[in-house]
Amino acid sequence: MSKHRIYDDDIYVAPYTKRTGRYRYVSGHYRQRSYHKQKGYYRSQQGSRNQNPGNKWSAWLILAVMVILLIILLWDVVKIVLMIAAALAIVAVVIGMVVRLFRNVITRPRSAYNRKGFDKDGFDRAGFDRQGFDRAGFDHLGYDRDGYDRDGFDRDGIHRATGTRYNDQGYNKDGYDKSGYDSSGFSRRGYNRRGFDRDGYDREGFDRQGWNRQGINKHTNSLFDINGRDILGYDQNGYDTNGRDRLGFDRYGYDRQGFNRQGFDRAGFDHLGYDKDGYDRGGFDRFGYGRDGFDRSGFNQSGYDRDGYDKEGFDLYGWNKNGINRQTKTQYDIDGFNKLGFDRDGYNRCGRDARGYTRYENEDF
Repeated sequence: MSKHRIYDDDIYVAPYTKRTGRYRYVSGHYRQRSYHKQKGYYRSQQGSRNQNPGNKWSAWLILAVMVILLIILLWDVVKIVLMIAAALAIVAVVIGMVVRLFRNVITRPRSAYNRKGFDKDGFDRAGFDRQGFDRAGFDHLGYDRDGYDRDGFDRDGIHRATGTRYNDQGYNKDGYDKSGYDSSGFSRRGYNRRGFDRDGYDREGFDRQGWNRQGINKHTNSLFDINGRDILGYDQNGYDTNGRDRLGFDRYGYDRQGFNRQGFDRAGFDHLGYDKDGYDRGGFDRFGYGRDGFDRSGFNQSGYDRDGYDKEGFDLYGWNKNGINRQTKTQYDIDGFNKLGFDRDGYNRCGRDARGYTRYENEDF
């Protein structure tokens, strides 16, 4: 061992070397006796550790004084902050009390199964008890404690009630009778006693009418039977026995209601009773006006009849058939002219009479 003293910091300095130009620091215990602690190192470390603690307490005192002065200066703000903090604390306490009061509601409900996975009745999540039977008394394979399934057959196919391989209805464990047919009348191969499967096709693939799934007839080996009709009953022209096509139109293009593909009957009217021009059988359009522009009352869209008078008997200019004006209720309008355009003296708006003379010309005569 080294005769030098071992210090707690375990930092050692190698002698000054010309190669490095500095002291080399080594961590750990002495590796070689040539390593020596640097002179004055431990003393400097001890000196840094044993500094005067009075400076530290002075800094804390100054900080406390500054905090007190800041609180005094900003007391209104500090008071508001304290009130807000107190309110938040009260809210937190209330929320905690509510959560604790309703913890049974907001927490996760307890499981209905114990640690071994069985409920209070002794059944697991799959519905079986410790012996492997469900609530109806059957195990995973479908047999009860006596070894019979739900239909009353044991593993060897013997029925409980009859003591044979067939039950009271005459069917075995697989559901077939002695002839090999199930309750629906089909054998294991899927054919009934007449030789047709559940889709209605025989062993050759044809139904009772002689058609296979591709629409080929058994007797003609084509898409048409001996009567010239396909599987849907249409002939080569696309018409059925009633003379209608697949859309229900006859050879003349009319359906069962008597309308063609454009929606018009044989008389040329649609389902609403209007022809292609928009007029009904009475000759009126959807607004009630005829081809001449007058409705059933004899008035046009402007409200005048064929003679040019409205329902009150006045024409476009406000005169009736008797020459009475609508506004003045007399034979003269507000300008003093009658229906023919002459005033009481017999002159028109141009100042001429019926013969074409002016007042001046009539005075000369």
